[in-house]
Amino acid sequence: MRGIRIAVLLGERTNPFWTEMKHHYELLAPQKGFEIECFWPFEEMDERAQQRRLEAIAELDFDGVVINPMSDQNLVEGIFAVVEKGIPVIDVGEKTRQTSVEKAKPFYVPLKTVDFYQQGVLGATYIMEQLQGVGSGHVAIMEGRKRAFQSLRRSQGAADTFHQNPSFSLVRRGPADFDRRLAKDLAKVWIEEIPSIKAFFCVNDTMALGVVDALRPLHGPDEMIVVGVDLIPESVEAIRKGLLHASVAFSTEAVVRLVLESMKKILKGEKLPDRFGVESRVVDRNNVDAYFEDRTEKRKEIQQ
Repeated sequence: MRGIRIAVLLGERTNPFWTEMKHHYELLAPQKGFEIECFWPFEEMDERAQQRRLEAIAELDFDGVVINPMSDQNLVEGIFAVVEKGIPVIDVGEKTRQTSVEKAKPFYVPLKTVDFYQQGVLGATYIMEQLQGVGSGHVAIMEGRKRAFQSLRRSQGAADTFHQNPSFSLVRRGPADFDRRLAKDLAKVWIEEIPSIKAFFCVNDTMALGVVDALRPLHGPDEMIVVGVDLIPESVEAIRKGLLHASVAFSTEAVVRLVLESMKKILKGEKLPDRFGVESRVVDRNNVDAYFEDRTEKRKEIQQ
């Protein structure tokens, strides 16, 4: 007798964030009684390729599907292709525009995981705290893909926070498509245009590291503040070396646990709570070791 088969559609294969997610799914799924298979988009950084992959998954024999959309619209057709077969779809982070998939419910389930808007607030607040007394309050926000929900919400959270403080001016805000090279090039352009920029908030760590790459020949690590989101492994090392100031972190393991527990409830016909299930916090050089010690302790508590 076969187990409960779950398909997980991930994002960009080259982003360490997604490879870490894949690791947790494959490690934790058997503990929940699931047979898991993770899929990548057919082509890197291609929204339509991710859509084609979901349509292919719909033709396979799965009991549930977990999706991580690259934009707020790119998986709509694939979602309907899956739910028409009576298969539940969990949209991790409710990243699809809800008006486009209203008719796909109740088989389509938007799952709140982390509060993307609050992550932007946390990042911007950290920057303002670090810049107190420095003088110029010129700041920049580097966004991801134009229709990526997590990018839009993180960017808006940061922008609203900066705008609430008259001492700070948001002088540049634009997309680098979650791409390190594009982020590096864009940061160089912005710094040349406005040399008074004192800080960058980037909506993921890949772009934050691109900004760090751009700054190395021009500025010392203490001259400009760079904050990202996700706390990927390379960012941890960059924070410890003082190259990256901080990252808004959350436990990818906790996200995967929440997704798997939610899928179990859905398959039993149970309702999910309407609240964010995973907390975020700013991690910098002062608390990075304590952050990982705390995560280790929480993991031990869960396993007991």
